[in-house]
Amino acid sequence: MSWKDILKVDEFFFLPDKPKDKGAYNPPTNKVQVNLAAFNLGDEDKIIEELVSTITHEYSHKAVHPEVKPLHNKLKNEMSR
Repeated sequence: MSWKDILKVDEFFFLPDKPKDKGAYNPPTNKVQVNLAAFNLGDEDKIIEELVSTITHEYSHKAVHPEVKPLHNKLKNEMSR
């Protein structure tokens, strides 16, 4: 895996009504999404830093999801007994 794979975003969207939602990993679609409205205009270096941090964070969710999902399902099943 290269840095180009890590910094790739599947979908960008613009939701100004959700300024705190910078990004999300959507398990059903297996896509990383970034809300461009959440990044304030201003210092270009800060924007790039926050964007890279958000993308890295969401890809972390994507990377661990296959490992965590079965454990989550097992826990849900045990709690429903």
